[in-house]
Amino acid sequence: MKKLLMFSAAALALSSPALAEEGKDGKPHHQGMMEKLDTDKDGSVSKAEFLAFHEARFAEIDTNSDGTISKEESDAKKAEWKEKRKGMHKGDVPPPADAPPPPPAEAPAE
Repeated sequence: MKKLLMFSAAALALSSPALAEEGKDGKPHHQGMMEKLDTDKDGSVSKAEFLAFHEARFAEIDTNSDGTISKEESDAKKAEWKEKRKGMHKGDVPPPADAPPPPPAEAPAE
């Protein structure tokens, strides 16, 4: 059940409007993610490709390899992503490939 929830959340994140913004390469973020997931380069992402990507991400976060992600492991990964993202708003540091997309900018009040 937990894996189903994790994969559902990942699928929702992949379809997020924030991913429609352009990346530094000028491609929409979702296109870059599609290219990363499409390991056989056939132009589509199979269920196996999708699951393999997320299994690898799960294993990366599950640092003690016990098959579960504890709050401590999750918090450590979030802190790592946050540290990598420091300075990105100023353009000092490019975002890491595994960083979650930044939230969309709010329109200035008139």
